[in-house]
Amino acid sequence: MALHETIKRSVKTIAKPVALAARPMVEKVAFESARLTRGRQGLKVVWADTWTSTMDEALDHLPPPPGVSRDQYRELLLPTQHKKRHALVLEKDTPISIISMRKRAKAWEPVSYQALSGFVAPATDYAALGRAINSLGIELKIESGLGKEALEMGARHAWPYDVVRVFLQTDYEEHWLREDRKHMKYISSARSKCKRMHLVVDNEGDLEWTVNQWETNWSSSAAQETVAAPDRIRFWKSLRTTPEMDDTMRVHTYVLYDGDKPVSGAIATSIGADQLGQCLGQLHAYRNRGVGTRVLDAALSHAAAVGYEVHDFGGGHGYKSLWGPVATQRYSATFRPKLLEALQWSRDYRL
Repeated sequence: MALHETIKRSVKTIAKPVALAARPMVEKVAFESARLTRGRQGLKVVWADTWTSTMDEALDHLPPPPGVSRDQYRELLLPTQHKKRHALVLEKDTPISIISMRKRAKAWEPVSYQALSGFVAPATDYAALGRAINSLGIELKIESGLGKEALEMGARHAWPYDVVRVFLQTDYEEHWLREDRKHMKYISSARSKCKRMHLVVDNEGDLEWTVNQWETNWSSSAAQETVAAPDRIRFWKSLRTTPEMDDTMRVHTYVLYDGDKPVSGAIATSIGADQLGQCLGQLHAYRNRGVGTRVLDAALSHAAAVGYEVHDFGGGHGYKSLWGPVATQRYSATFRPKLLEALQWSRDYRL
């Protein structure tokens, strides 16, 4: 058995550079193969590198994203310094979906990702959305935020992850006392170190500052996840004009100031009484003073005071479970053509 594993590892070590070198060609083949396959399925895809009037007309005939208007969604479709592509998918000449994508290091992601949580793209329904994505012949990753519909969309891979939620109208600090008061010690320390600082909510300019600082904090990410930063700013700014209604999405900024200097900020979106944490940014020079912990602590307190019932931390980072209980699950999904799936081991395998 040991010899078998050694031989297997040696073969993969030799083959990996070859597989990686072949990937661009395989991507082209997968793309062309999808064109032939969708023709037999009665689907047609119209591609564009920039948004077109034809796509704009089709968008008006597809359901809008939950909580936002079509015009607000259009903010995510505008060009930025990061590459985008748009795919209008028709079935029997009728639009069933428009999938707008942004390029990351090794795959595409929906332009809605990291800005409009839980929403992938406009479509007549989830089944149509799945058919549309699978007809493109490209790899599309949705790393978080999906509901159980992810299991109905025909993704190559879909998997659940735990979601932490803080129930704000309860004694939520009780959770911080668990495990020998572990998290409460962090909170108390941050409160002490930041006692001369103050929280500012929904201040003009704080949204841009927080996103820009988040981008700086994560600029070394190999996955290039900060490509969403320009879209986050533009889309979330459009939510500032949203009327205060139970079914509309709002955005809130919570920024900790040291005098007149912003040092840490958090952004959350909300629909009704539920608030969803979006991103956190902080000055590196202040990290040892616990400003990230303190701004979240203060944001929860303020949200509870104004009547929010839930603050959703999402998933993906272990520290979140310190703040509250695991209350539900969401899903991640990867859509990948079969030809590219055959080469995926070369990206996953570590020499």
